[in-house]
Amino acid sequence: MTERDILGSGIKFINYPTIPVRASDGVIEEGLTDEALAYLNERSFFLRTHRGNFISGCTGIDNTLSETISSFFFKDNTELDKRTQFHDLVIDTPIFSFIQRKKVLQSIMENYPEEFPAFSGKSRQEMFEEINYIIKMRNAFAHGTLIINYSERTESLSYFDSQSNRRKEQQLTKEFFIDLYTKIQNLSTQILECIPSVE
Repeated sequence: MTERDILGSGIKFINYPTIPVRASDGVIEEGLTDEALAYLNERSFFLRTHRGNFISGCTGIDNTLSETISSFFFKDNTELDKRTQFHDLVIDTPIFSFIQRKKVLQSIMENYPEEFPAFSGKSRQEMFEEINYIIKMRNAFAHGTLIINYSERTESLSYFDSQSNRRKEQQLTKEFFIDLYTKIQNLSTQILECIPSVE
């Protein structure tokens, strides 16, 4: 059993059976068995699909944070030009990250709670804890390594957790992804409730 990085994919395949394979230069190398190759293709497709879907969902949340922030500053349609400039020049630029948008909205909601009557201190705190978790997992999927373990028939995500300052490993089960997608859906709904109706 051995391991190999799947070039450029952020996926590591471990503990799989090998067979000797003659390379074009005549050197005998270890190759994947047909069964191992089929398993790798199936599971890497599954993981890449879920990674992409999750990161896409995070982008939706990030965009909703931007919209909520601009709605706070530009409350009606008479300020549409300024609102567009605010998005183009400030909030939707590379200098403003997902976590920075979260911090700005959190500050606004803490300093102007009367503008967000549906969110008490506790519900606001819970929402931002969920956003922190989503940001952490988004960074883990974007920068971590997906691991496919052939012999154990498991998948996991290895990533560096900046809060604990150590590497962590998250098992990637069907239930984990269902829970993750549910969190994204619920969070999207909550953040949309923060956007005031335009007059």
